[in-house]
Amino acid sequence: MNKNDKLISVVGVIILILASIGIYTWNTEETSKHISSIDDFYTVSSSLTNLPDAVAVSDSDPFYALIATPLAVNYNADGQQEIIPMYVQNFTDTSRAISRAEDQIGISTNEFIDCTKSAKEWSIYIAKQYFVESDAALIIENNEAGYNLGVMATPIASYLSIPIIVTANIDNNITELFNGLGLKKTIICGDNIEGYGEVLRFSTVEDIINNTTKLLINKFGKFDYITITNPIDAWPQEI
Repeated sequence: MNKNDKLISVVGVIILILASIGIYTWNTEETSKHISSIDDFYTVSSSLTNLPDAVAVSDSDPFYALIATPLAVNYNADGQQEIIPMYVQNFTDTSRAISRAEDQIGISTNEFIDCTKSAKEWSIYIAKQYFVESDAALIIENNEAGYNLGVMATPIASYLSIPIIVTANIDNNITELFNGLGLKKTIICGDNIEGYGEVLRFSTVEDIINNTTKLLINKFGKFDYITITNPIDAWPQEI
């Protein structure tokens, strides 16, 4: 190999390295684009299928009930609400109140979210099982801070009929899920987790209330009140 051949080879390697860096940078920018408000989510669409008649949720993990909420309450593009019963219970010692409610409602439960899977695993299962497609998802960081924000933001997932994913990070399993759903946007509850697609990040309860208010006005024209959930009961208190 003469000097010219060596020079051409070196230049070729440099070009390939620069090209790979360029591609990596482009992908990062494409999968994490900041959104300033809920406005960009007004037109998201999703499709659910074969919803259960009723869902029972174990009280062993506070995230379980959040994950199941978009199944229990969701809205179509015309703002029409669909509701199925959701029971949060202790599966080994079901309270009489839950048993009485099931008897009175008279709808058999055919989906059970129990402690056999983690919150992340149930998130992925519910999204795969019941969502045919979805432009967006609500991602809740799997810790107390994430829950405190997520419990406030969960109604947004119901209003938009989008899945809720509880996780500590966006790994290959979640990326594969999002690709299958055709996901383009994410709402993030938590400061230590990356987004996917176009991202709206909530860091305070005030952010969530303000954006929920805007979404309600856009979707329904007006509303009479907002019910705020206190997340403090979900975690053991320290004295």
